[in-house]
Amino acid sequence: MNEYTAHFDKHKINKQLKGFVSPPGLPIFGHLFAFSSELGFISNMLNTCKRYGKRVKLELFYEMPLLLVTDKDLVFHILTTKQMVAKDTFYDIIKEWVGDGLVTSAPSKWKKTRKALNPAFNVQILERHVKFFDKHVNVLIKRLKNEIDRDGFDLLPYINLCTLDIISETVMGVALNSQQGEHTQYIEDVDEIAKIVIRRLFSIVKRFPLTYRLTKDYKRDQEVIRRSRELPQKIIEERRTIQSSSGANGIPNGDDSREDKDLSLLDTLLEIKIDGRPLTDAEILSETQTFLFAGQDTSATTTSMCLYCLSKHAEVQDEVVKELEAIFGNSSRSPTYEDLHEIHYLEMVIKETLRLYTTVPFITRYIDEDISFDDVFIPKGMSVFVFLYGIHMNSDYYPDPEKFDPSRFAKEIMSNSFVPFASAPRNCIGQRFAMLEIKYLVAQILRNYKIVEVIDHTPQITAAAVLRFHNGVMVKLEHVIPKLLDILRKYGPRIKLDLCYGAPILIVTDKDVMSHILTTKSMLIKDSVYNLSEKWLGDGLATCKPEKWKLTRRIVNPAFNIQALENCVESFGKSSTALISKLNSEVNNDGVDVLPYIRLCTLGIVRETLMGIKQNPQEDKDSQYITDLDDVSTLAHRRQFSLLKVNPWLYRLSKDYKKEEEATKRMRNFAQRIIDSRKAIRAKLTGNWILANGADRKIRNTVLLDTILDAHINGRPITNREVLDEMQTFLFAGLDTSATCINLCLYCLSKHPEIQDTVVAELESIFGSDNRYPTANDLHEMYYMEMVIKETMRRYSPIPLIGRFLDEDISFGDVFIPKGLSVVLFLYGIHMNPDYYPNPEKFDPSRFEREAATYSFVPFGAGPRNCIGQRFGMLEIKYLLAEILRRFRICEVHGHVPQQFMGIVLKFKNKIMIKLEHR
Repeated sequence: MNEYTAHFDKHKINKQLKGFVSPPGLPIFGHLFAFSSELGFISNMLNTCKRYGKRVKLELFYEMPLLLVTDKDLVFHILTTKQMVAKDTFYDIIKEWVGDGLVTSAPSKWKKTRKALNPAFNVQILERHVKFFDKHVNVLIKRLKNEIDRDGFDLLPYINLCTLDIISETVMGVALNSQQGEHTQYIEDVDEIAKIVIRRLFSIVKRFPLTYRLTKDYKRDQEVIRRSRELPQKIIEERRTIQSSSGANGIPNGDDSREDKDLSLLDTLLEIKIDGRPLTDAEILSETQTFLFAGQDTSATTTSMCLYCLSKHAEVQDEVVKELEAIFGNSSRSPTYEDLHEIHYLEMVIKETLRLYTTVPFITRYIDEDISFDDVFIPKGMSVFVFLYGIHMNSDYYPDPEKFDPSRFAKEIMSNSFVPFASAPRNCIGQRFAMLEIKYLVAQILRNYKIVEVIDHTPQITAAAVLRFHNGVMVKLEHVIPKLLDILRKYGPRIKLDLCYGAPILIVTDKDVMSHILTTKSMLIKDSVYNLSEKWLGDGLATCKPEKWKLTRRIVNPAFNIQALENCVESFGKSSTALISKLNSEVNNDGVDVLPYIRLCTLGIVRETLMGIKQNPQEDKDSQYITDLDDVSTLAHRRQFSLLKVNPWLYRLSKDYKKEEEATKRMRNFAQRIIDSRKAIRAKLTGNWILANGADRKIRNTVLLDTILDAHINGRPITNREVLDEMQTFLFAGLDTSATCINLCLYCLSKHPEIQDTVVAELESIFGSDNRYPTANDLHEMYYMEMVIKETMRRYSPIPLIGRFLDEDISFGDVFIPKGLSVVLFLYGIHMNPDYYPNPEKFDPSRFEREAATYSFVPFGAGPRNCIGQRFGMLEIKYLLAEILRRFRICEVHGHVPQQFMGIVLKFKNKIMIKLEHR
């Protein structure tokens, strides 16, 4: 029964149909317009299934009702019943494009063709195909280099051309070299045809061939289809040419040593006989079109979406990379067939990608005999729209279906619930080939590049016969450089790095060697890398030479004694109140980056407590200083690893130089305004008694800035330039490291709610229901909180490394270091050393219930030139964390992992996201 005769039995069939729900629709038109939007097609289908169930009847006005099915067991019954292999009339639209091939042909023809082609996908043939992957993937890897460090690019066009090259050479036996810039028109045409199919399916006019011919789109669409056949036809002709000039199957005459005999599926098509006759040219073209499209398009889409998902889930990407490292080690060899079968976790990732982004979202079947299954009865003559994507996104089969979670496939999934390639007998003949190809592509890309998220980009699924995206599949790429931590774990805690400029650099995570260097009073010279911050920080406490450092340290020490610090705590309240007010506006949002708020707060605290300037700590005008601070620290980090920019003269020729000049000027002007404001306050007062912090009570010499302004160095008053350098140093150190640590503490507590609960219990024991501000004594009572902060500083060291220049020989144990070398003391590496901290990746505050091994915990440095403000920093961090946790529950943003990189201070390529709820 065809669709036209069935139309007259519509009423009768509707009465017989059982087990389906029909949503409210429009008179006459039914549900036709509910699915006419290209961008809303898939989401509308999903919403319909969620609202009305797994078996839905859709009325489409002009023909028999369409049965939308996401019931996995009913789908399995339909797909695996041998009598139910007839494709719906929907495929007649596709047939105009690919002809009467394996996907579109009637059951009688399909069975014979499938049987003839099955040997082309046996294990031996697939193993040989893998050997051809390498050269095409290598071209892809080289082409992707052009996208390194860009803000983002659409990955799919690159993968499309690569998979086209792979399928043409392996399955068709013809090298196209599409990645050299050819055949992009074919990709564009296939993309357009996939959209044409859906436009016609839900169009009253275009659905039928006769009326479709009357539309303006008909001629344009036919031209696209005509062009799309040119490449398959060219492949067939080229393969025939190869065969005619060589032996059978394209093997040169007399060459029996080749392993690729019977390799090409196209050879099979050219030689097989069905019903005693060879295939016609039209039949060969139809099958070639079918395999070229199916083998190129779906694999490219899945590969691209897999890499997109890995960009959004850095922790999953890290697990895949670990698996690849376990298989390949440091070797750069190409994957073998056996390797691909060992990549188990990556296969789970690919399956989860196929679930979340099902490449072929739906298939259809024509019911040519009655179906009775449980409480369902479907009379013959109806069409079933098997919504594979809807099955994969059904919460009955996959809890929290929107979440990307490869671990779902670590255990046996619910039967019949995962059908990205449909189910036998009419399933995808090339599914094993596709899985090998996708594994190979993803593995090789990840061995060469780190895939980084493009913030706020989400691919918008659009209507097409196969999955399409309106706004592309955007990612960022970075080179995979061996991680310093991994190098140290492999080669030991003392390594030498030879650079093409200057002397070698020594990287040390040996706590004993480090303690010797840091505690030797003659080893106080900072490494030359600190010169990169000279324009910005000047000759302040962090960067100056030992002689000046000793004098300055002695001057500022009193500003950080216990009494002065306790007085500072009393001034934290105003800034924390302003912070809490800002955070209230973010409660119950899906996720928030609280770092901008915290940095404004810590800037306000430093300015008020250490510099005596009272101002609203959450004013946006201060954000320019923070932006400039980020810029200059990033530029300094870049210069360390640039052969050209590390040279001062060559650096002046770069764009970065001008950017740094402008940012530095604004930062120093900001600090100068603070100094001028404080001088103005001092000018109104007499004697040594000064009005501190703009308050009404008088305190003597508790403000760091006053101490510096009153200082004398070598018998002379301190200069304004020297005051400015010190203010720049303390603004940076007091603002950035504390804010980063607080932010990371909140992130860690969001990931570990049981630890957060213990911290809150401690706070409740101190404050009860009292809403008062914390006192210095309260802060000293927060023992567990301090353990959490220390573990955060261990896991995410705010200052990852410090440098020392050796101006005398060092002899220590079996170590000898001649003077004139630079030593990088990798504090983060010490904190992540399993010899000092077993299972170092684990966040475990209980490590600090007992005293850490000497010099194994050094977040503030150690020895005479350690951080002068470390006690101030700990009080500030405790205070702000306590105030936040007394008011908010910190919740995890699932799948979010901060992507850190080593700068002057610890930085992150993405935002550190948490969720806030009121307590």
